[in-house]
Amino acid sequence: MLFRTKFMSAALVILLALLWCGCGDDNGTDSPDNGVTPDINLTLVGTLELASAKDVVVVGNLAYIADGQLVLAVVDITDRTNPQMLGYVGRTGSENGEALAVAGNYAYVAVESDGLFIVDISQSSSPTTVGQFAGAYVKDVAIVGSYAYVADQDYGLRIVNVSTATAPVLVGSCPSDGPFGVVADEDYAYCADNDSGFCIISVSDPATPEEVGRNLEVGTPRQVAVWGTYAFVDGDPGLTIINIANPAAPVISGSYAIEASHVAVDDDLAYVTTGYTRRLAVFDVSNVSQPALLDSITATSSTYGVDVDDDYVYVAANTQFLIYSK
Repeated sequence: MLFRTKFMSAALVILLALLWCGCGDDNGTDSPDNGVTPDINLTLVGTLELASAKDVVVVGNLAYIADGQLVLAVVDITDRTNPQMLGYVGRTGSENGEALAVAGNYAYVAVESDGLFIVDISQSSSPTTVGQFAGAYVKDVAIVGSYAYVADQDYGLRIVNVSTATAPVLVGSCPSDGPFGVVADEDYAYCADNDSGFCIISVSDPATPEEVGRNLEVGTPRQVAVWGTYAFVDGDPGLTIINIANPAAPVISGSYAIEASHVAVDDDLAYVTTGYTRRLAVFDVSNVSQPALLDSITATSSTYGVDVDDDYVYVAANTQFLIYSK
């Protein structure tokens, strides 16, 4: 009986120790250390027919979509199973709405050779173009404070002061070899530079941006997302993860061979669209050296821009806007 009592006491101590260790540091993310795989089950729940959807940004219960025919569409997603068009800006030139950023009461739309459109979205049912910056071939845009960081396929990175929406002014530029995608913060702009790899540009002084680092190992990147100290780019050999902790020496940490088009990253998960191959794929990237495919679903048309919130994934899929639960 004494042996049994001591054995049970020891077991109780071990159990309590295990419980204590398991409750020590709950940061809301899964990692390889705890052996937990996120539970992802992509399910299409809502669709809206569009002309040529290329990018999407979701803010609350509104989705803003860059569209090749409409320039910008504003969609009510209060009911995720039944998204409804609220308003749009029609195309006035010859080019497509390729990408966009949203900040405050404005949407900034990259419209290739027609430049950067600044759209007042304060009235969702009647968005109105109030300003335009005439870039050579604008492919993407990021907004930080009063500045728009413009990926211009012909001129490189261009920095535009948009504090007066009706009169955007070029303040600085950094030539590079055809950027298609850009993400920025107050110190750096991160560019997917197409034929010349991935580059990092110091923008602490917007008037004198300067390239500080480049990685030529990733082939033909066109889009970029940044999460923490990592940049996620599409390119050769597919989804590529680059360590940007040292901006002067960005190095590849991991990759996954998939026909990547656009990437959104949230909470150790990367959501990847695949363009013409029509897929949406989700990866666990808590271990950046070994991204793990968790789920994949095929759409009825090409998949491009992607955004995500706690419960849903939003995809600009050419002729459709798609909403998936996860």
